[in-house]
Amino acid sequence: MAAEPVKEKPSQRISLICDAYALAQRIAASLPEAELEPDLSDITALDGADQGALGAVVAAVSGNPTSTAAAIKRLRRRIRDLPLIIVIPASRSQPEARAAISAGADGAVLEADIGSALAASVAAVAGGQVAFPETLLVAPKPPSFTRREKQALGMMVLGFTNQEIGSRLDLAETTIKSHLSSAFAKLGVSSRSEAAGLILDAANGVGLDVLAIEPGDNGGD
Repeated sequence: MAAEPVKEKPSQRISLICDAYALAQRIAASLPEAELEPDLSDITALDGADQGALGAVVAAVSGNPTSTAAAIKRLRRRIRDLPLIIVIPASRSQPEARAAISAGADGAVLEADIGSALAASVAAVAGGQVAFPETLLVAPKPPSFTRREKQALGMMVLGFTNQEIGSRLDLAETTIKSHLSSAFAKLGVSSRSEAAGLILDAANGVGLDVLAIEPGDNGGD
């Protein structure tokens, strides 16, 4: 009796949105059974894609949580019914994950876990499930700032320059820079705009409550 021929598993068509070549190559290598659409660096290219033939969309995003949420919402307007997986830089894991979840992504994978988790996550969302790493779903502990860091951050959010903050707090401008650098490290950001975005975005960021001055706060000078 002749053996029945082994049926090949049909490849899944996935649209990849990623403007970083090396990262796109890693994603492609982790999805060997998928038929990837040409790498797209602009989400508007999806407007001309045959979405009915796609099984999912994988998008690599970067930036602060506010810009990430905005990018995901733009994607959602173009792919209302397609599963969407977001690849998140490990350095921004917690804020980016919260932004992705709230903005409508069906799953997220850290860059460091692409090889071990992306294929399984894509399969899960294609099957109607959500797929987020457990570590990203645990509510992070809000950062703890010194009194001076809170004062400097609060004035920075209001638009004051380092020199103006130093003048109002009677501190040297270099001291203000030091306080802000320390605060940025605790927030996991590298710029004033990213820090302000995290503090002002109550839904996806840390919120203004982290700047509340408590009686036991030390001066931090």
